[in-house]
Amino acid sequence: MWQPPPSLGYTNYTGPTVQTHRALETYDILYLIFEYLANADENVGSERIFRHWLANAARVSHSFSEPAMTILWRKLGDIGALFRIFSSVTRECIPDSNRFTHYFRGDIYADEWRRFKTYAGWIREASYDHYFGRVDQSVIVAVANLNNSEPLLPSLRVLHWRHCSPNEIQIPFLLAPPHIQTLDIAFGLDNTSERIDGIREPRLDALLGMMAVRTPVLEHFQLLGFLDPSLLLSVRNLSKVRSMSIAFHDLIPFFDTPTLHALCQMDSLVSLELQFRLSVNTKLSELYFPRLESLHVNCKAPELARLLHAMSAPRLTNLSVKAKIHNVAHPCQDITHAAKIRFGRSLRTFKLVINDSCRSWGGNRSALFDIIRPLLDLRDMLKLELSVNTAQYNMNDMQIEVIAQSWPFLEDLSIVVPPLTVLVTGITLDSLVHFATHCPNLSSLELQGLTPTLTLDFVAQRLRPHNLASLYIRGPDMQSWTRGKAQQVAGMLYGLFPNLALFPPPRAGYELSGKWKQVMKAYAGIRGEPFPDIESD
Repeated sequence: MWQPPPSLGYTNYTGPTVQTHRALETYDILYLIFEYLANADENVGSERIFRHWLANAARVSHSFSEPAMTILWRKLGDIGALFRIFSSVTRECIPDSNRFTHYFRGDIYADEWRRFKTYAGWIREASYDHYFGRVDQSVIVAVANLNNSEPLLPSLRVLHWRHCSPNEIQIPFLLAPPHIQTLDIAFGLDNTSERIDGIREPRLDALLGMMAVRTPVLEHFQLLGFLDPSLLLSVRNLSKVRSMSIAFHDLIPFFDTPTLHALCQMDSLVSLELQFRLSVNTKLSELYFPRLESLHVNCKAPELARLLHAMSAPRLTNLSVKAKIHNVAHPCQDITHAAKIRFGRSLRTFKLVINDSCRSWGGNRSALFDIIRPLLDLRDMLKLELSVNTAQYNMNDMQIEVIAQSWPFLEDLSIVVPPLTVLVTGITLDSLVHFATHCPNLSSLELQGLTPTLTLDFVAQRLRPHNLASLYIRGPDMQSWTRGKAQQVAGMLYGLFPNLALFPPPRAGYELSGKWKQVMKAYAGIRGEPFPDIESD
């Protein structure tokens, strides 16, 4: 028997009964609306307004309540709000401080318990700050006992634990279910010997042991604090962890070889972020990471080169290193040479940030092009970002042409001049032609330290327009540019790159200069687009 197809606004006839089309169900419509609002708040920065609107909507009727509250409680910024559902939880000031904590001072009532269970079941991501929004662990333990030691947040996927005390390592396991995916723990900032000694006791080892048993499918683990690396040996048992980050508050300790080998034994590790130091007496054997694809390292430059030379990661595609250097004469190209030798076949993106911690300007500095040179053999390079304040920025247009020819698949290039760096550069605006000619896939380009020389604008008219979307240039002589110069540069840019964004974000925290805004205003005029009024600097 023929039946009309269901459509929005009509009923679906299925014999003697009539059913409303699912698209008209109130819960589904409201859930989609509230979910859109909750996701949009991250982009427009109106989280407080949207959450207030959702809370009001939830009070209107039962139809609004469930979908609104489901969205509202999905991500909980302060876990204390959940426990304050109990009227017997009272806030008390901590003596000699402006902080407070919460304690139980009474019984748990049945209606409050039902409400707690309902709200707790909605939470997917939660944060708790032991220092600022403190709930005494006795409160969490008491509620967990009432729940027969079952996880209090059965749907939790992500837990952020801030200013954690080493005496509270059991708390995350009272909250999180076995299928939690992300655990982010930051131990307290207190520098007292009591706190440091407490963390150096085998509690960290116990934490990792509990994680191996209680969170068998954990994929992302972040650890921050005063830690003894020798207690990290148990990480080898976190067989499902794909992403791991280890960082320290202040004094970075020395890692020994067994700890580094324990990281190698994490079977599923794909991404590793590591802050460490190596003793000159530490002998490194080969560190083999069979699945590692992304590595972020923060240490001193000589130690970094040693680590990279000892590593083997056949799948590594993304390498990001940040190093401090005390001797500006240290050959920074040791780092890029090690990256080429050890990861050259697989490496696609590379970020190198080197800072001179003592801010000395003497010594025989490495030339920036010499630092880049070992990477030129990596023909499949897709993204490169360099910020080295110990280097001599003395490249020229010919070297820029070599770079463009060496990386035909390049998509993103950023050469940033750190603050207080002395510029001795021969790069001109004409060098942009080389990228337009040899890098057809380039979408983002940032070059700082350019001189305003411009002679090849006639060449730009003969080139095929390039699809570069983001461009930012900055040079010491731009302050002297006139409006005529800005118009000339804009004309060249439009001939080369007709699809540029008018406000490309600089990566190193610099504000766009007024001169560059003048160029982009002229560029917008050529393209026939409006541009807001600006003040030139």
